[in-house]
Amino acid sequence: GSKLLYSTYLAGNSQVSGNAIAVDSQGSAYVSGGIMINVPDLPSSFPVTPGAFQTAMQESAIQAGAQFGFITKLNAAGSALVYSTLIYASGSTGIGGLTVDAAGSVVVVGSTYALDFPTTPGALRQCNPIGAWGSTGILLKLAPDGSRLLYSTYLGADGITGVAVSGAGEIFLAGKGLGYLPVVPGSFGWTASGDFVASLSIAPLPAGSVSCMRSAASWGGRVIAPGEIVDILGNGIGPAQALSASATSGNIPTLLGGVQVLFNGIPAPLLSAGPNQLRAVVPFETEAGPATLNWSGAATIQILNGSTTVQPVTAPMAAAAPAVFTVDGRPDGVALMINEDGTLNSEQNPARQDSIVTIYATGLNNTQPPAATGAIAAAAAPLAFEVALNAGSAGVWEITYAGAAPGFVAGLTQINFRVPASSYHGPYDVSLTVSPSVRSQAGVYFYIQ
Repeated sequence: GSKLLYSTYLAGNSQVSGNAIAVDSQGSAYVSGGIMINVPDLPSSFPVTPGAFQTAMQESAIQAGAQFGFITKLNAAGSALVYSTLIYASGSTGIGGLTVDAAGSVVVVGSTYALDFPTTPGALRQCNPIGAWGSTGILLKLAPDGSRLLYSTYLGADGITGVAVSGAGEIFLAGKGLGYLPVVPGSFGWTASGDFVASLSIAPLPAGSVSCMRSAASWGGRVIAPGEIVDILGNGIGPAQALSASATSGNIPTLLGGVQVLFNGIPAPLLSAGPNQLRAVVPFETEAGPATLNWSGAATIQILNGSTTVQPVTAPMAAAAPAVFTVDGRPDGVALMINEDGTLNSEQNPARQDSIVTIYATGLNNTQPPAATGAIAAAAAPLAFEVALNAGSAGVWEITYAGAAPGFVAGLTQINFRVPASSYHGPYDVSLTVSPSVRSQAGVYFYIQ
């Protein structure tokens, strides 16, 4: 301790907190932590290296008060970066613990509020177990050169700050609360809440395993609704080659690449199918009788795959689970919105005042008269439920049409609404509600000129 060998800053315009450090056998230092952006729309000055896993933040992520994680490797002399990468998603993400395995791969744990935190195929949990905006634990392992993920998963546990790796590659975790991480029968200790320790194998789930199911629009949701477009994620659950459906005789097929998905025994229309992800439309018939807003139930989902046995899973159901689609297909950001002139809405192409614009959603159940499961809508038909559109602090705006989207599968809802003549220039949040407690995801917005 008689001489300082090196000492350096990592960034200028951002608040950087280094939360964990480790050193490998070559003397290289690995540092992880969080970056707080202080000024809206000002990219962080935090240094990243070419070819690293994440080197730039998406537009919707750059906002004041947001936190993003980082992992940086310095050479033994501290004179240069070996690699440096951001760890970000659409919600605040921080890294709380770090270790390095014998191969030089960094393993980190932390937490995220995001629904789109990057996970790897076959990971334990590929969806945020909360199903909505809220903090949940994460774990990821980087390749030795920092260029890609070797493994990444949501955990569901809270306050994870400790991580270690055995010589065999088994990962050990410690934190404040198990949250959605289950107690494994036969493990030592209490089954109540409190500090925890866990051991995790980072091998992919066995072939034929379902990891989770989520809304195709919001990437979240703890419940599913009749007619909702959903994604089912897992390992080896679909055909070897990814396929997209084509409508035949005015309907989306229920068999794609030799794979079928049954909801309570009813075949679901399949929009796409790949080895680790299926996109399906929940059959309207899973709700017996006419649609009522206070209905709830459950669905058993069975994937029929001739090459692999897939264990069934269950999911709670509700009459509605609204979610709005974004232009890039992520859970938040600019809405998939068509301006009155038929062009896509964007910051460079905002909607004009006193115009009628269109957004698209799912999870809003059926129309009146009811559409058939998997049918391509031939004409307009109003929703069976009333829906309200909220433009953030601007309040409730007039909906001129809410119902089937002609030319698209039943379950995709078209919402036309009027932009008030008195509205101001800038971005506006947009969300849909069918009752005070049933609302679409936060973080979706559009632009007005």
